[in-house]
Amino acid sequence: MKMIHVVFVISLASLTALVILGATSATASMAAPQTTFSVTSTADAVDNNLGDNQCHAALPGNPCTLRAAIQQADALDGGSTIMLPAGTYTLTIAGTGEDAAATGDLDVLHTLTLQGAGATATIINADGIDRVFDIPPTAQLTISGVTIENGRDNGYTGGGILNRGSLTLIDDVVYHNHTTTSGGGIASIGVLILSNTHIISNSSYFYGGGIESGGPLHITGGSLVSNTTDYGGGGPDAGKVGGFGKAHVAGKQATGLGASGSGGGNQICGASFEST
Repeated sequence: MKMIHVVFVISLASLTALVILGATSATASMAAPQTTFSVTSTADAVDNNLGDNQCHAALPGNPCTLRAAIQQADALDGGSTIMLPAGTYTLTIAGTGEDAAATGDLDVLHTLTLQGAGATATIINADGIDRVFDIPPTAQLTISGVTIENGRDNGYTGGGILNRGSLTLIDDVVYHNHTTTSGGGIASIGVLILSNTHIISNSSYFYGGGIESGGPLHITGGSLVSNTTDYGGGGPDAGKVGGFGKAHVAGKQATGLGASGSGGGNQICGASFEST
């Protein structure tokens, strides 16, 4: 009887351990955060539950929208990827004064990669309600294969994108954005890396019709075309990229260049300039 009793106790302990292990694994599986979000709708709608680690917009059928995917990525600690298929994603929820991507521009709070289907196929259109992206000092955003267009600032810099953290654009187009201050296409005081990216037909009132850069700026390939500024009547300073950081430029094309200075659209100018 003792032998049987001992065998029973050991078996019970093993069974208990297996049950606990299984429950722990199931719980971990259920709680594992989703780090890759695939957008399934071009509509503009917020996420319906930021605590469930799932991209479900507050729409019939609970599709995954771009805004909802960014909100879910912001709710995580970082390292998320958003897959953005072909389509035009128009921002329609107007509003300012918040940094949770709930209204207006898309606030990226951590490390995020946004992968489009090509700049001619995947378009994010702010439709003039706000800029498109706002990147604080805590964030690192990489965008590839996307057109960013029709952004407008609301009394601050950066018509298309405001970058205070780290921004990398690969095979993108920044088109037809406007600011009443500086940085029509992009205003950056953080790290800005452009690879085969085209900055086209952006405008500002003051400096940097295409790009206003106050931090490290690295450009490889791409183009800066038809960017303008109203400063000084749009005269000889109308063709520049304003900047006060160090610029590294390789294989860049630029058209409509003006005289050196701190003006608008296409030429790089700043306190330190290096061509590599």
